[in-house]
Amino acid sequence: MYGRYTHRLLLVVVQDGSGRIIPIAFAITSRESADDWDFFLSRLRRHVCPQPDICIISDWGTGILAVIERQGSQ
Repeated sequence: MYGRYTHRLLLVVVQDGSGRIIPIAFAITSRESADDWDFFLSRLRRHVCPQPDICIISDWGTGILAVIERQGSQ
């Protein structure tokens, strides 16, 4: 989000076998913090992919790595 909008869009998409991009979940947060990612990813795990080792999450930055590692150790 740009300009006067300061919120962050957290988004999860998947690519199916035909190469189509499908949105799975999103959240709009006031900032992009570890707490925001923790909230978003915990709800994603609970409601979308509760099975272990089924969800692969990739991020170009390192903002969510600590949250993923913390959730993995719980």
